[in-house]
Amino acid sequence: MSAISLSRPSRSYDGRSTLATCTVSIPGKPPREMWIRTSGAGLVESADPFVALVLLPAMVLGVPVSSEGPVSRTLLESGLPSIQKVYSLWRYDRWYPRYRRFHEVKIDAPVAEDIPSAGGVGLFFSGGVDSSFSLVDARDEITHLIFIQDWEGRFPTDQGERALSGVANVAQGFGKAVITVETNAKSFLLWDYLSWLHFHGALLAAVALELQGRLSKVHVPATYDVSTLQPWGSHPYLDPLWSTTATEVVHDRIDVTRLEKLAAIADERLLMENLRVCGEPYHNCGSCEKCVRTMFTLQALGRYEQGLPFDRPPLTPREIARLNWSTREYPEYIQEVVDYLKDTGGHPELLKATRIAHSGFYYHGPGRLIRGNLGPRLRARAGRELTQIVGSVRRTAGYRRIAGLKRNGLSERS
Repeated sequence: MSAISLSRPSRSYDGRSTLATCTVSIPGKPPREMWIRTSGAGLVESADPFVALVLLPAMVLGVPVSSEGPVSRTLLESGLPSIQKVYSLWRYDRWYPRYRRFHEVKIDAPVAEDIPSAGGVGLFFSGGVDSSFSLVDARDEITHLIFIQDWEGRFPTDQGERALSGVANVAQGFGKAVITVETNAKSFLLWDYLSWLHFHGALLAAVALELQGRLSKVHVPATYDVSTLQPWGSHPYLDPLWSTTATEVVHDRIDVTRLEKLAAIADERLLMENLRVCGEPYHNCGSCEKCVRTMFTLQALGRYEQGLPFDRPPLTPREIARLNWSTREYPEYIQEVVDYLKDTGGHPELLKATRIAHSGFYYHGPGRLIRGNLGPRLRARAGRELTQIVGSVRRTAGYRRIAGLKRNGLSERS
């Protein structure tokens, strides 16, 4: 029977970072080397991180996993079977047009010896709202911020350096150490077998397992609260199942909404100066869906300060009204803010603008004709029409010239 095979992982320390490598053989493809690099000296000797990375592809392919390296007894006997059970019951992936079902598979690996538990407590920290709230909420317990480079996408070098600099600033201000992580797992496995919606949770788990022996607990910031919970790779049902005797993986507060998180960090100037929420490869563009909903929430709370973290004026009611919130592009976070505006009675001009945005007025029927600044749009349309008229006149003149030449027995070349 074909299987996904893992060689025994090797680890090397160069004085600054630990490089863990493992040769992965997937049926129908040549063997390739998967690696994880973490700053600092690594202590773990198990294959736990690499088994976590290949588990979901194996479930999609319906083939077992065979590992030469040892795997934690806790994972083998309880964690991995329970994780597979959850995934096999899910039938949802909004980013994958053709859903590929997960099948429960066998994991064949020797049992690893227990790793001594360390005293450090880590937090996955990207500089976004969720991780910033988790830092404020557990600031006395957390000792390390874990930053995964190119987490949601490959950013330009300058933007990646700026993101890392922001994390370093926050860590210094809060008195925490930083662990940076790099891996080729995304390019190795993502999209060929499953989407980011499911895979990101396994990637977080793999990093936490690679840090066994350095951290006794790792916090995973919650994306959704209990009212909006849905199938998602980082999930309160899943994250704790990745725990071992050496490292506990915890999914942070699902009893706190996005609006409440922003309210909690709004007075933390250091966090707001370094907040990074953008969905584009820039530092808070101020126009993408993530930036807009964050600005809108801060304005509703009365906590928007230009430059922190958006270097632009607040959204005007006109700008909000011309957004299209009638689609799924703007998720349930917006409705929470609208409900807050209704309950508090504050900013009636924003509330009025949201009603127009929710109706999608400027994107349907007659509203499309007046969306945005009508003057520039009309001038642009007139310019296009004029270009077409001039082109038509020139073509007609050319045709007449050619016809005249032909009547005189000449050609354009003569």
